[in-house]
Amino acid sequence: MKPILNTLGFEVVDHLARLTRLRDRMRCPKCEAVGTWKPHGGWADRKDDLRHVRRWLCKWCGYYVGTDGVKQCGIGGEIEFQGESVRVWAFEGPTPASVIAESSIPGAWPWRG
Repeated sequence: MKPILNTLGFEVVDHLARLTRLRDRMRCPKCEAVGTWKPHGGWADRKDDLRHVRRWLCKWCGYYVGTDGVKQCGIGGEIEFQGESVRVWAFEGPTPASVIAESSIPGAWPWRG
């Protein structure tokens, strides 16, 4: 699915994807992993979101499309948020894809669809 970033279009896609459960079946346009490409930062996320920025992120390859551009993300560290320690994504760091590629089981890809 092509990432939509204008406010109204993003919110419509985000809410429909959540209602129909298609949010967990979207395919990343870069790596084609199924279920990893998700919209973040919409009205439904605002309470628990650190950044409050409309964005799309693949949780496998780290492909990021947001209002601040197209970037590569990776697994960040842990931070304190609302009294809890949470793991975050950052604009640097390894992706799950790169960690698996460098492990003893190279070529594994759990997101085939």
